[in-house]
Amino acid sequence: MRDVASNILQPALLSNGTMMMWLTRLSDDHDLTRFALEPRSLDEFITRLFVRLLTRQPTEVERKFYGEALATGFNTRIIAGAMAVEPTPARHRFVAWSNHMKSEANTLRLEEEAAARRGDPPTARLDPEWRRRFEDVLWALLNAPEWTHVL
Repeated sequence: MRDVASNILQPALLSNGTMMMWLTRLSDDHDLTRFALEPRSLDEFITRLFVRLLTRQPTEVERKFYGEALATGFNTRIIAGAMAVEPTPARHRFVAWSNHMKSEANTLRLEEEAAARRGDPPTARLDPEWRRRFEDVLWALLNAPEWTHVL
């Protein structure tokens, strides 16, 4: 039976686990990669990012803070000529009623889990240094108290 009391591990896993990696890693299949590739000013970028993630305008303090975080390399963030990587199908074999009791089924599920934990590779269409800063900004915004607390 599960403990009903929360512990420090629960928010740590939410903030730093596989799901957060999926949400913040800017792969070619990520909607925020497409968002980052659209031409706009830094100020408009921050405003639209806040509206998109938090459904509100950023405060002046937030605009300044995130503007400083993303300013370096913002105008050169897009790598010209870099192509998007098409996702490859993850499953070639499958577990079904006919093979679910075989050890191969367990091996297959472990391989699928490892692939899911790795996630998609980061995009090559954004400058790697700027992309990492933007991923850090996404992590900070997705861990904002607004996501878990009603004020």
